[in-house]
Amino acid sequence: MSDLKDMISEFMRRHNTVTLATLGPAGPWAAAVFYVHDATLTLFFLSDPETRHGRDLATQGVVAGEIHGDDRDWRTIRGVQLEGRAELVKSPMELARGWQLYLTKFPFVSEFIQAPGEFVGACAAGMAKVRLYKLVPSRIWYTDNERHFGKRDVLNCESGLELWAVAA
Repeated sequence: MSDLKDMISEFMRRHNTVTLATLGPAGPWAAAVFYVHDATLTLFFLSDPETRHGRDLATQGVVAGEIHGDDRDWRTIRGVQLEGRAELVKSPMELARGWQLYLTKFPFVSEFIQAPGEFVGACAAGMAKVRLYKLVPSRIWYTDNERHFGKRDVLNCESGLELWAVAA
C-alpha cells in the first residue's frame, strides 16, 4: 500500500461524515452522511432512496465528496476531496460486508435494528427506508497543510493508484 493511500485511509478512519455533492433534475445538491470505508477506499453509507441525493444517485450516480475536520487555523487544515460513482449496494455478499463494516464503526445503529424502545420506535419508520450505498472513488485529493502548505496529493484510483502532487 502506498504512503498516500495509508494517510488517506487513516484520515478517513478518524472521521465520520462525508458531504456528498450530487447533480439531478432539480440542480446541484449537497448532503452529509455518516460513512465507513474499506481497504480499497470505497465508502459505504446509509440513505433513503427517496431523498433528493438518493434520487440524484439513481439517475446519475456521479458524485463528489468532501471530508474534513473543523480546524480553527488554516495552517492545520487537513481533508479529503473525492470524485467517483455511488449506487445502491445490491450484491448479497457486498451488503453483508458493508453492513458489518458500518455496524463496527457505528455500533449504535444496531439499536435501531434490534432493540425496541421509545426513541428507536420513533425512528423505526425512517430506518425502514434506508438502504446501503457504496461510493467508489475514481480520484481522491488529500490536503495536509502541516505537511506541505498550498499543495494537494492526488490518488488516481482507476489506474493502479498512480500518485502525483498538484498545486492547490
